[in-house]
Amino acid sequence: MKTKYLKIFFILLIAGHSFAQKFDFDGMRYRGEIKKEYSLSENGSLIMKNIHGDVEIVGEARNDILVTEKFSISAYSESSAEKIYRSQRAKYILKGKTLLIEGAGSSRRYQSDFIVQIPSKFNVDINTSGGDIVAETINGTVELHTSGGDIDVVEITGKLDLHTSGGDINICKSRKDITAVTSGGDISLNRIIGRLYAKTSGGDITVEDMEGNGEVRTSGGDIYVSRIKGDRLDASTSGGDIGADYINTNIKLSTSGGDINIGISKLNVRLHTSGGNININEVGGNLDASTSGGDIYVKTVMGFCDLHTSGGDIEIETARSKVKTTSSGGDIILASVYGAVYAQTSGGDIELQKVLDKSIKDHSINMKSSGGDIRLYIPDNMEADVFAQIIVHNKWDNHQIRSDFPLNINKERRGSKLIITGEGRINGGGDNITLKTSGGDIKINRMLQ
Repeated sequence: MKTKYLKIFFILLIAGHSFAQKFDFDGMRYRGEIKKEYSLSENGSLIMKNIHGDVEIVGEARNDILVTEKFSISAYSESSAEKIYRSQRAKYILKGKTLLIEGAGSSRRYQSDFIVQIPSKFNVDINTSGGDIVAETINGTVELHTSGGDIDVVEITGKLDLHTSGGDINICKSRKDITAVTSGGDISLNRIIGRLYAKTSGGDITVEDMEGNGEVRTSGGDIYVSRIKGDRLDASTSGGDIGADYINTNIKLSTSGGDINIGISKLNVRLHTSGGNININEVGGNLDASTSGGDIYVKTVMGFCDLHTSGGDIEIETARSKVKTTSSGGDIILASVYGAVYAQTSGGDIELQKVLDKSIKDHSINMKSSGGDIRLYIPDNMEADVFAQIIVHNKWDNHQIRSDFPLNINKERRGSKLIITGEGRINGGGDNITLKTSGGDIKINRMLQ
């Protein structure tokens, strides 16, 4: 007969010391607790497989293993619960320096949650069919796999291999290589050292305070990386935004449907988005950025700058080296460029303010627009050979070449087109300046420097 608190005591004839446990019924499920203690010092291994429940592994300054198993059974009677317990309970096998805890696998009627206290210098391999896993303060290789729960690890100094089919992964303070994969959750990493591979099919990825190389992938979420130091970091998402700040590594970032925002990056940067804007505060190395449908804004870039957009504007405040910019349908605004310039747009205006730096050998300028104005500001002491050309298709348009420097202006009609050219040598000649537009004005302005 079932009572609210029915107690049945079992003696388990399994290796290791077993404490007495009780088997209670709370009105819905039969519950019990088992404690086992094993004399096993550091440099051993803990293997848990086919576990249906949550697992918590804690590394401590100890020379033994203490296992606390809390089980629950869904049954209609005492005898039924006892049969389920005997067939589904976990097996404990100690062989040498390895403790194996093996469950019967996934079961709706039997579940066990484990808390395992181990020596801190230990290897761990956990596999559960549906629960959360927590591991902390372990100096050894840690492999954690769950089919439907979250994984949280803290202060792991060994190699990490983490997999979950439906939960989040959180890692804090890891000092070796990391593999973290989830099919439906977020991944968060903080204060890590070593190589990183992180992938999720449906969540966000956040990486902060990392030293090492990394590869980060998500099919449907955002990516944010901050305070990264190493040789390279690759990150991509198929449907989200990407943010990066305080980066001291070469980075490659790509998204198929979002924006990319860069704060401070000290080395080379390569960016691509198929449908968003790109905003960059500071790049200390070379910059290669492209977007198929958005604008590109750069505040400061120190190395070679190559920017392309198929449908937006491009703006650079300061570029300390060579610049190449192309747009299929927007304006190009280049405020202060120290090196050579190539700028082309199929449907917008181009404006450039050129800075003359004697330590840079190439100051050539080549700017082309198929449908807009070109305005160039150059220092009054710049030595250059200028060729400017306007092709006028509509006889009613009154386009002109205007220059603060003397140019020979010629007009020639070729069929229905009017070709206006302006040529001249500034300060005795030097770097080539080529300016061409098919539907706008050209203005060359003098700047004091």
